[in-house]
Amino acid sequence: MKKKQLFRGTLLAMASLFLMGCPSDSGGDAKDDVVVSSEQIMVSPTTLDFSSAAGVQEHVTVTANCKWMITNIPNWLIVNPKEGSGNATVTMETAIPNTGNERAVQLKISGLERNVTMTVRQRGEGGSGGETGSRPVIVSFSVSNPTPTGFSMSLTFASNPEATEYGVCFSHTNTVPTTNDIRSVVNTPSTGMNFTGNVTRDDFVAGATYYIRGYAKNIYGTTYSSNVLTVVIPTQTQHSLTVDKTTLTFAAESGQQTLNVTSTDAWTATSSQPTWCSVYPAGGSSNDHTLVISVGANTDNTTRTATITLKNGFSADKVITVTQAASGGSAPVITAFSVYEPTSSSFKFSMTFTSNPASTDYGVCYSSTNTMPTKANSYYTYWSTSSTGKTLNGTVDHNVLVAGTKYYVRAYVVNSYGTTYSSNVLTVTLQSSSPNAPGSGDNPVPNVPARGMK
Repeated sequence: MKKKQLFRGTLLAMASLFLMGCPSDSGGDAKDDVVVSSEQIMVSPTTLDFSSAAGVQEHVTVTANCKWMITNIPNWLIVNPKEGSGNATVTMETAIPNTGNERAVQLKISGLERNVTMTVRQRGEGGSGGETGSRPVIVSFSVSNPTPTGFSMSLTFASNPEATEYGVCFSHTNTVPTTNDIRSVVNTPSTGMNFTGNVTRDDFVAGATYYIRGYAKNIYGTTYSSNVLTVVIPTQTQHSLTVDKTTLTFAAESGQQTLNVTSTDAWTATSSQPTWCSVYPAGGSSNDHTLVISVGANTDNTTRTATITLKNGFSADKVITVTQAASGGSAPVITAFSVYEPTSSSFKFSMTFTSNPASTDYGVCYSSTNTMPTKANSYYTYWSTSSTGKTLNGTVDHNVLVAGTKYYVRAYVVNSYGTTYSSNVLTVTLQSSSPNAPGSGDNPVPNVPARGMK
C-alpha cells in the first residue's frame, strides 16, 4: 500500500458516521469547534455486509442538499454512481470473490465542507463465511531524533481486515495518550507494514516531555502500542554570526590585520581575490576565533578591493570589504656600492639600497669582457628574501673566477618595477699567486647558483 506522509496539525479521528456531516455532540475524537455549514449529507445504511461471492448487489440511499462524491473505493467493490448532487440511490456490487479472510473498507461520502463514512465488508471463503478478523496487532514502535519542531517515529503492525488508519498519538500532559489527544495519522488502508516518518508541528513546547504511542485502527477497533515512549523537545537554537570589523584598509605594502569572529555554528571564510588577499583560517567551529587577513604588495597605480565572505549556513552572511591603496613605488635605488680585498679566487663587496615595493633579489653581476655587466653575464644573487632596503656586505667566490683576471662589477636590485644597477661600474683584479678556491668567503653560501660566463 502506498504510504502517505505524516502531516502537520491535529487531525480529527474518523467516526463511523457523521450524521448530516456535523461533529458528534457526544464528544468522541472531535476536538475542534463546530463550524456552521448549510450542507447536509446522510447515508443509509451505514454498514453493508456482503458474502464472499462476486456480483452481489446492495443499495445505499444518499440524502443531501449539496454535491457529493464517494472516495476510498477498493478494487473489489463497484460503486455506481460515485458522485452526484442532492438525493440519490447508489448501487454497490462485489466485483471479485473473496477467497481469503474477511476484508473491509470505510467509504467516504464528501461534500465541500461535510462528510460521512460507511463501512463495507466482504466475508471471505477462508473464514467459512464467518467473520475471521480482529483488531490490528502492533509489532514494534519506536521514536527518535527529537528536534524543536518534532521527532521521528517507526511503527510496524499487522491488520486483518485492513487498517483504515494508523500513526502516532501524543500529549505532554496525558501520560497514556489516545487518539483523543493530538495525533498524526495516515489513512491509506493497509493490512500491515513497517511505517517510518517524521512528526512535525509548529506548536511543540520547548523543554516539555511528550508521551507517545503508536496505534492502528480497523473496523474491529483501535490497538495501541504496549510501550509509551517519551521525547523531550529541545529548545530552538538561536543562530548567530558576528564580526567586529566589516572594513579593512591596507597601505600599498604587504601587510596583515586581524578581526574577531563569533559564531554559534561551524563557519567558513573565503576571499574573492585569493591571489593577493588571503584569509586564515578558512573556517572554524562554533566559538570565538581570530581571523587573519593578509595582502601582498600592490604594485599597480590603482586602488584594489577584495571581499571576505563568512558563512555558517544559518545566519546571514558577513562580508568584510578589504581596500588596498595604490602603489607609490618605483624601481629600487642603489645608494652605495664598493668592491675590495681581491684574492686569487674571490673579492668582497658592499652595497646599500632601498626598494618600494620590496625587492625580490639583489647582489652583484660581473664580467671580464663586458665593461657594463648585467645579469645576462655572470651574477651573484646573494639573497632572495624580499627587502625594502639594507646594507649588504658579501663575498663573491664563484669557481668561474680566474686568478690574475680583471673583472668589471656592478650591484643590482630587482623589484616589481624593474631592475636597477649601480651607477658606478667598479673593477677588481684577482691575485695570481694561488689557485681558485671556491667557497672561501666569509658569508653564507648564496641560495642561487653562479651563472656561467658569456
